[in-house]
Amino acid sequence: MIGMLFSVACLKPSDTAPSAEKPAERESGEQSGEQPLQTPVEDDVSFAAPAVTERPVPEPTPEPAEAPTPEPTEEPTPEPTEEPTPESTASPTPEPEVLRQDLSSKCSFSCTQKNVGKSVFTDNILKSSVILADKTDLTYKWAERVVADVLYLFAFSLPDSFRVSQWDGAGSLLSEEEIKPTRMCLSVPLAKGCRKVTVHCNGRCKVNAFQIFGPGNTFPDNVVWWTPPEERDHCDLMLVSAHYDDEILMMGGVLPICAGEQKRDCMVVYLRGEDQVRVMEAFQGLWEMGVRREAIRLLCTNDSLGQALKNDASEIDPKDDLHTIVGLLRRYRPLVVVTHDVNGEYGHAVHIKTSAIVRRAVELAADPSYDPESVEQYGVWQVQKEYIHLWKENKIELDIRAKLPHMGNRSAYDIAAKAFTYHKTQHKNWSFESTSKNYPIGSFGLYFTAVGPDSGINDMFENVSYPGGK
Repeated sequence: MIGMLFSVACLKPSDTAPSAEKPAERESGEQSGEQPLQTPVEDDVSFAAPAVTERPVPEPTPEPAEAPTPEPTEEPTPEPTEEPTPESTASPTPEPEVLRQDLSSKCSFSCTQKNVGKSVFTDNILKSSVILADKTDLTYKWAERVVADVLYLFAFSLPDSFRVSQWDGAGSLLSEEEIKPTRMCLSVPLAKGCRKVTVHCNGRCKVNAFQIFGPGNTFPDNVVWWTPPEERDHCDLMLVSAHYDDEILMMGGVLPICAGEQKRDCMVVYLRGEDQVRVMEAFQGLWEMGVRREAIRLLCTNDSLGQALKNDASEIDPKDDLHTIVGLLRRYRPLVVVTHDVNGEYGHAVHIKTSAIVRRAVELAADPSYDPESVEQYGVWQVQKEYIHLWKENKIELDIRAKLPHMGNRSAYDIAAKAFTYHKTQHKNWSFESTSKNYPIGSFGLYFTAVGPDSGINDMFENVSYPGGK
């Protein structure tokens, strides 16, 4: 365990050069056995004034006859040549954001499963969902005047595959594609002339959204479109949370500021459980706080295991959990890592376990001797800064009451409070107001740094350098 802040960049003692003795001053060349230095004579230059001598008066020279002045001739003016215009080195102008319009209300809907209506798929509430049986078909039809461009589907529980079929207005099949989904969000471009699309579910699944959108390059903000974890090989910040809600109740100041306001690429890793309702609550909360990268859900720990450890952090170092987190650090290469209090905030054993594993994993991720297999696959990774909730040394206090312009001038506190409203299963046992007061959501300490200490400006990314000079 690391007991205090330390830096990877240790000071290396410089090699001490032997001191050269100053040579004794010499009084004359004779004493040293050498000839005294001679001042060189530069071309017999004499500084004495030259002797004055009389010069003979010369005979007058007859003036030469004037030569005729030649008529000036105009030189032809050269034609101006155009210099080639250098190519612009400016960055290309980014494509303007064009929001897609939800056209589902202009389409007719049908489902082969009884008592399934369109509204459950178009209310933009992730908790609204339907469990569809194997072989169920979902279909949209629309008129020619409706310019449909893309099919959007969000499913928490995925089938073996979706078969997407598209027809034109005459009923001719335009395309048919078998899709094996690997993530919750699915976007399928619609063919030109398409007037009908059917999604056939090969396997039981739980679908939350099924909508038709018009042309554009961006979904509206109330439509969840997560960036897949594997789409990028790095992230700015990784927050490791024990449960679905600890990123709000315990560490709720981080994501609204870093992800929401600063637009940093933040990845959340959950270590506890796979309860479907709580996962959907967590995803809604993350979206509210500005997170746009799909969270990673692990099954490597549970409360019963934590209780068995009797809150003794020194015993918490399960090889499978540690191996998993080290692999994630090397795979996604976060610059900053944030996790739980070393004492588990209120003493929760899984919080303690999570904190201990993450702290150890940050060390081992940079150690080439640990897990050579992941070293070969991803290389080692040196996290630049690690912050621990409620750590007493090298403290940082995030300003959770400041208005955030990019988040509707709401504060981080207000955003976190709103995010917790989605965690309805937890409202009976937890109050955001009292919990965030007892375990301040903006209080952290710099537990580890490879880039020097913080100066007190309360910025988790102070001194952080981006690979490639971002």
